[in-house]
Amino acid sequence: MSREERKLIPVSVEIINKALILAKKKMTSLNKIAEDALKHAIKLEEELGYDLEYSYNTLKAIKTLRVLGGSFTPRLVLECLMNENCRSSREKLLEKWFESGKLYGAYLRDSSSRIEALKTLLENLRWDFSEIQVVNEDNTYRIRYVSTSMSSEETEYIVKFIEGIITGLTCNLNSTEYIRGLITIKFKC
Repeated sequence: MSREERKLIPVSVEIINKALILAKKKMTSLNKIAEDALKHAIKLEEELGYDLEYSYNTLKAIKTLRVLGGSFTPRLVLECLMNENCRSSREKLLEKWFESGKLYGAYLRDSSSRIEALKTLLENLRWDFSEIQVVNEDNTYRIRYVSTSMSSEETEYIVKFIEGIITGLTCNLNSTEYIRGLITIKFKC
């Protein structure tokens, strides 16, 4: 960038010192930290309509839910659980998990970085996962979920939800493998 393309912004020494520590920790430059912070602040406002304080408080609330063991339950599944006929049918519950996943996938389809959005959604689906990966291997994506505390039934519900997301994204499901607490799903978009 030429000198004309840059602007100086006065920032307190205390903030600069904290940002320098963060930059050193992340092994990057202070300029990169500052530019990224401004870029994300603008995206939060323009794309989501949230200011930084609201965004920070929302993430803090999510962290509280995580620490206290909260879990995500899609509305269709919750409605099914409140209905005696639906909750007593394993097939109906699996269907609701799949339908919910399709809805989330359709919503994520319009995201400019839908695979990153998918990964973030999956990271916030449950708090007890010890490993969550979404990787691209030769134009085929692989999702790997590991949770030793998940039951076989919970594992199957999560599998149906993810398969629904992939369907909603209009991607092709290549393979699904799972056993209690371990899920590997491959798909192509």
